[in-house]
Amino acid sequence: MEQFILQDSRELIGSRISWWREGGSYTTDLNQAQVFTRDDALSQHASRWSDIPWPLSFVRPRHEMAVDFQYIGIHWVPRAGTELCYVASRFHFDGNDMFWISGDALTTDLTKASVFTLDEAFSHFGSEASACTRQVWPKSYVDAKARPIASAVTMTVSDALEGTGITLLRPPTQRRFTPRCGACGQFVTADQAPSGICRHCR
Repeated sequence: MEQFILQDSRELIGSRISWWREGGSYTTDLNQAQVFTRDDALSQHASRWSDIPWPLSFVRPRHEMAVDFQYIGIHWVPRAGTELCYVASRFHFDGNDMFWISGDALTTDLTKASVFTLDEAFSHFGSEASACTRQVWPKSYVDAKARPIASAVTMTVSDALEGTGITLLRPPTQRRFTPRCGACGQFVTADQAPSGICRHCR
């Protein structure tokens, strides 16, 4: 049976796609996204255009593993210089997700982050200058906090729905509001309305 998850397309969390959560509300965690049948997903989309169906089989293979800074924070006592670590970029986030050192670059995908021993991490990033912009985290702890997410940078709904026969509804056209003069009822321009000056009746 074909499975779908529903995007709340009204906003992204950084570049992260937000999904209907099992039991209510929304989540960026694919493990918590509610799974729908094709018919149920299309029925919900028909009732609200902003709930967009994505095939789960498209999203899952393209996921990233990311770490939400809101859910990590420990007093860490290192065991030995050989303990494995990641190095994060401090105060630098995609939505709520942390950036990690990946070679000479940064990534939010933990599977692409560089792994250091504690000695290596402090040798490269332990100076006073580096400590202001880099933060060393124990690998085992961070791995346990990672969750699968979908990034709007790496996938599009048009690609996801290609070949499915699904056509998305268009967002409703927003009616343009044209203000009227309170005295004579004639239309006035948007810049005239706040001033109370009407070119028809003055």
